Amino acid sequence: MHIPPIIFYSKINSTQDKAWEFYDKGLSNIVVLANEQSTGHGRHGRKWFSPRGGLWFSYLKTVNIQPELLDLISTACGVAVALSLRDLNLNALIKWPNDIIVNNKKIAGILISTKIMKNKITALVIGVGLNLNVNINVFPEELRGQITTVLNELKHYTDELKTLILILQKLDEFLDNIILNKATIHKYAKELNYLKDKHIKALLIGNKMIEDIVKDIDESGKLITAGGLALSIYDVVQLY
Repeated sequence: MHIPPIIFYSKINSTQDKAWEFYDKGLSNIVVLANEQSTGHGRHGRKWFSPRGGLWFSYLKTVNIQPELLDLISTACGVAVALSLRDLNLNALIKWPNDIIVNNKKIAGILISTKIMKNKITALVIGVGLNLNVNINVFPEELRGQITTVLNELKHYTDELKTLILILQKLDEFLDNIILNKATIHKYAKELNYLKDKHIKALLIGNKMIEDIVKDIDESGKLITAGGLALSIYDVVQLY
Protein backbone atom coordinates (compact mmCIF):
# COMPACT_ATOMS: atom_id res chain seq x y z
CA MET A 1 0.00 0.00 0.00
CA HIS A 2 1.12 3.54 -0.76
CA ILE A 3 1.22 5.52 2.50
CA PRO A 4 -0.13 9.05 1.98
CA PRO A 5 2.08 11.99 2.96
CA ILE A 6 1.86 12.71 6.70
CA ILE A 7 1.98 16.34 7.84
CA PHE A 8 2.91 16.42 11.50
CA TYR A 9 2.28 19.05 14.18
CA SER A 10 3.41 18.92 17.78
CA LYS A 11 0.28 20.84 18.77
CA ILE A 12 -2.62 22.06 16.66
CA ASN A 13 -6.11 23.42 17.17
CA SER A 14 -7.79 20.65 15.14
CA THR A 15 -6.41 18.16 12.60
CA GLN A 16 -9.85 18.11 10.95
CA ASP A 17 -9.89 21.86 10.37
CA LYS A 18 -6.29 21.84 9.14
CA ALA A 19 -7.04 19.04 6.65
CA TRP A 20 -9.80 21.15 5.08
CA GLU A 21 -7.41 24.11 4.94
CA PHE A 22 -5.04 21.95 2.90
CA TYR A 23 -7.95 20.88 0.69
CA ASP A 24 -8.72 24.55 -0.02
CA LYS A 25 -5.08 24.94 -1.11
CA GLY A 26 -5.45 22.09 -3.62
CA LEU A 27 -3.96 19.21 -1.66
CA SER A 28 -5.54 15.76 -1.37
CA ASN A 29 -4.80 12.27 -0.08
CA ILE A 30 -2.79 13.48 2.90
CA VAL A 31 -2.80 12.83 6.64
CA VAL A 32 -2.64 15.57 9.26
CA LEU A 33 -1.21 14.14 12.49
CA ALA A 34 -0.75 15.88 15.83
CA ASN A 35 0.70 15.01 19.22
CA GLU A 36 -1.94 17.18 20.83
CA GLN A 37 -5.09 19.12 19.84
CA SER A 38 -6.28 22.19 21.73
CA THR A 39 -9.75 22.32 20.17
CA GLY A 40 -10.35 18.80 18.85
CA HIS A 41 -14.00 18.16 18.15
CA GLY A 42 -16.47 15.38 17.51
CA ARG A 43 -19.90 15.25 15.86
CA HIS A 44 -22.09 18.36 16.07
CA GLY A 45 -19.22 20.41 17.53
CA ARG A 46 -18.80 18.42 20.74
CA LYS A 47 -15.34 18.83 22.26
CA TRP A 48 -12.83 15.97 22.05
CA PHE A 49 -10.16 15.90 24.76
CA SER A 50 -6.87 15.23 22.94
CA PRO A 51 -3.82 15.08 25.25
CA ARG A 52 -0.26 14.20 24.30
CA GLY A 53 0.18 10.46 23.86
CA GLY A 54 -2.99 9.89 21.86
CA LEU A 55 -3.20 9.20 18.12
CA TRP A 56 -4.98 12.23 16.68
CA PHE A 57 -5.17 12.41 12.90
CA SER A 58 -7.35 13.39 9.96
CA TYR A 59 -7.14 11.67 6.57
CA LEU A 60 -8.07 13.86 3.60
CA LYS A 61 -9.10 11.48 0.84
CA THR A 62 -10.36 12.10 -2.69
CA VAL A 63 -13.38 9.94 -3.55
CA ASN A 64 -16.29 9.76 -5.98
CA ILE A 65 -19.20 8.43 -3.92
CA GLN A 66 -22.94 9.05 -3.83
CA PRO A 67 -24.03 11.08 -0.74
CA GLU A 68 -26.63 8.44 0.13
CA LEU A 69 -23.72 6.09 0.91
CA LEU A 70 -22.59 8.20 3.89
CA ASP A 71 -23.99 5.68 6.40
CA LEU A 72 -22.00 2.94 4.68
CA ILE A 73 -18.89 5.14 4.66
CA SER A 74 -19.29 5.79 8.38
CA THR A 75 -19.75 2.09 9.08
CA ALA A 76 -16.74 1.19 6.93
CA CYS A 77 -14.57 3.60 8.91
CA GLY A 78 -15.81 2.14 12.19
CA VAL A 79 -15.05 -1.37 10.98
CA ALA A 80 -11.56 -0.31 9.82
CA VAL A 81 -10.64 1.20 13.20
CA ALA A 82 -12.19 -1.63 15.21
CA LEU A 83 -10.39 -4.31 13.17
CA SER A 84 -7.11 -2.41 13.53
CA LEU A 85 -7.49 -2.44 17.32
CA ARG A 86 -8.42 -6.10 17.26
CA ASP A 87 -5.10 -6.69 15.45
CA LEU A 88 -3.51 -5.17 18.57
CA ASN A 89 -5.30 -7.83 20.68
CA LEU A 90 -8.05 -5.52 21.89
CA ASN A 91 -11.67 -6.69 21.87
CA ALA A 92 -12.88 -3.59 20.03
CA LEU A 93 -16.55 -3.11 19.14
CA ILE A 94 -18.43 -0.44 17.17
CA LYS A 95 -20.90 1.81 18.97
CA TRP A 96 -22.88 3.22 16.06
CA PRO A 97 -22.40 5.74 14.55
CA ASN A 98 -18.84 6.75 15.42
CA ASP A 99 -17.41 5.36 18.67
CA ILE A 100 -15.12 2.40 19.29
CA ILE A 101 -15.60 0.55 22.59
CA VAL A 102 -13.30 -1.75 24.56
CA ASN A 103 -14.50 -3.33 27.81
CA ASN A 104 -17.63 -1.13 27.78
CA LYS A 105 -15.59 2.07 27.59
CA LYS A 106 -14.84 4.46 24.74
CA ILE A 107 -11.33 4.13 23.35
CA ALA A 108 -11.71 5.96 20.03
CA GLY A 109 -14.02 8.21 18.07
CA ILE A 110 -14.41 8.91 14.36
CA LEU A 111 -15.54 12.15 12.72
CA ILE A 112 -16.39 12.21 9.02
CA SER A 113 -16.87 15.42 7.07
CA THR A 114 -17.49 15.69 3.35
CA LYS A 115 -17.27 17.93 0.32
CA ILE A 116 -20.17 17.46 -2.09
CA MET A 117 -20.05 18.70 -5.69
CA LYS A 118 -22.61 17.93 -8.42
CA ASN A 119 -24.38 15.45 -6.12
CA LYS A 120 -21.22 13.44 -5.46
CA ILE A 121 -19.00 13.24 -2.39
CA THR A 122 -15.70 14.29 -3.94
CA ALA A 123 -13.60 14.49 -0.78
CA LEU A 124 -13.71 13.04 2.72
CA VAL A 125 -11.88 14.02 5.86
CA ILE A 126 -11.87 11.09 8.26
CA GLY A 127 -10.86 12.22 11.71
CA VAL A 128 -9.73 9.55 14.15
CA GLY A 129 -9.08 10.16 17.82
CA LEU A 130 -7.55 7.12 19.53
CA ASN A 131 -6.58 7.07 23.20
CA LEU A 132 -3.29 5.33 22.54
CA ASN A 133 -0.34 5.83 24.90
CA VAL A 134 -2.23 7.97 27.40
CA ASN A 135 -2.40 7.40 31.12
CA ILE A 136 -6.03 7.32 32.23
CA ASN A 137 -5.26 9.84 34.98
CA VAL A 138 -4.48 12.53 32.39
CA PHE A 139 -8.17 12.76 31.50
CA PRO A 140 -10.59 14.97 33.42
CA GLU A 141 -12.07 13.14 36.38
CA GLU A 142 -15.58 13.24 34.93
CA LEU A 143 -14.40 11.27 31.85
CA ARG A 144 -12.36 8.54 33.56
CA GLY A 145 -15.30 6.23 34.19
CA GLN A 146 -16.39 6.44 30.55
CA ILE A 147 -13.15 6.03 28.61
CA THR A 148 -10.16 3.75 28.36
CA THR A 149 -6.84 3.79 26.53
CA VAL A 150 -4.70 1.28 24.66
CA LEU A 151 -2.02 1.75 27.31
CA ASN A 152 -4.53 1.09 30.09
CA GLU A 153 -5.77 -2.10 28.39
CA LEU A 154 -2.49 -3.61 27.19
CA LYS A 155 -0.21 -2.33 30.00
CA HIS A 156 2.51 -1.38 27.51
CA TYR A 157 3.24 1.35 24.99
CA THR A 158 2.18 0.82 21.37
CA ASP A 159 4.04 2.16 18.32
CA GLU A 160 2.16 5.24 17.10
CA LEU A 161 3.32 5.17 13.48
CA LYS A 162 2.64 1.45 13.02
CA THR A 163 -0.85 1.91 14.48
CA LEU A 164 -1.51 4.86 12.16
CA ILE A 165 -0.42 2.89 9.10
CA LEU A 166 -2.51 -0.11 10.16
CA ILE A 167 -5.64 2.07 10.36
CA LEU A 168 -4.89 3.87 7.07
CA GLN A 169 -4.44 0.52 5.29
CA LYS A 170 -7.81 -0.73 6.49
CA LEU A 171 -9.55 2.55 5.66
CA ASP A 172 -8.26 2.37 2.08
CA GLU A 173 -9.06 -1.33 1.85
CA PHE A 174 -12.76 -0.70 2.54
CA LEU A 175 -13.27 2.76 1.03
CA ASP A 176 -11.45 2.35 -2.29
CA ASN A 177 -14.05 -0.16 -3.49
CA ILE A 178 -16.91 0.53 -1.11
CA ILE A 179 -19.66 -1.01 -3.25
CA LEU A 180 -17.69 -4.20 -3.84
CA ASN A 181 -16.84 -4.34 -0.14
CA LYS A 182 -20.43 -3.74 1.01
CA ALA A 183 -21.09 -7.34 2.06
CA THR A 184 -17.78 -7.59 3.96
CA ILE A 185 -18.39 -4.27 5.74
CA HIS A 186 -21.89 -5.44 6.70
CA LYS A 187 -20.59 -8.78 7.99
CA TYR A 188 -18.08 -7.11 10.32
CA ALA A 189 -20.55 -4.41 11.38
CA LYS A 190 -23.04 -7.08 12.50
CA GLU A 191 -20.35 -9.05 14.34
CA LEU A 192 -18.89 -5.99 16.08
CA ASN A 193 -22.16 -4.18 16.88
CA TYR A 194 -21.78 -3.07 20.52
CA LEU A 195 -25.39 -1.81 20.65
CA LYS A 196 -27.08 -5.06 19.60
CA ASP A 197 -30.07 -5.79 21.90
CA LYS A 198 -29.32 -2.69 23.98
CA HIS A 199 -31.89 -0.06 24.93
CA ILE A 200 -31.04 3.34 23.46
CA LYS A 201 -32.30 6.90 23.53
CA ALA A 202 -31.58 9.00 20.46
CA LEU A 203 -31.91 12.74 19.96
CA LEU A 204 -32.87 13.29 16.35
CA ILE A 205 -32.64 16.32 14.08
CA GLY A 206 -35.59 18.55 14.94
CA ASN A 207 -35.13 17.94 18.68
CA LYS A 208 -37.18 14.72 18.68
CA MET A 209 -36.23 12.07 21.26
CA ILE A 210 -36.89 8.37 20.65
CA GLU A 211 -36.33 5.24 22.74
CA ASP A 212 -35.99 1.74 21.33
CA ILE A 213 -33.94 -1.46 21.33
CA VAL A 214 -31.22 -1.97 18.73
CA LYS A 215 -31.54 -5.07 16.57
CA ASP A 216 -28.97 -4.69 13.80
CA ILE A 217 -26.92 -2.57 11.42
CA ASP A 218 -28.24 -3.02 7.89
CA GLU A 219 -26.33 -3.30 4.59
CA SER A 220 -26.49 0.47 4.06
CA GLY A 221 -24.98 1.18 7.49
CA LYS A 222 -28.22 2.32 9.14
CA LEU A 223 -29.08 1.35 12.71
CA ILE A 224 -32.17 -0.88 12.85
CA THR A 225 -34.39 -0.92 15.94
CA ALA A 226 -36.94 -3.40 17.26
CA GLY A 227 -39.63 -0.81 16.54
CA GLY A 228 -38.77 -0.85 12.85
CA LEU A 229 -36.78 2.38 12.65
CA ALA A 230 -33.82 2.68 10.29
CA LEU A 231 -31.68 5.46 11.75
CA SER A 232 -29.26 7.30 9.50
CA ILE A 233 -26.20 9.26 10.56
CA TYR A 234 -28.06 12.21 9.00
CA ASP A 235 -30.91 11.74 11.51
CA VAL A 236 -29.13 11.37 14.83
CA VAL A 237 -27.68 14.26 16.83
CA GLN A 238 -26.74 12.18 19.88
CA LEU A 239 -27.15 8.63 21.08
CA TYR A 240 -27.55 7.83 24.78
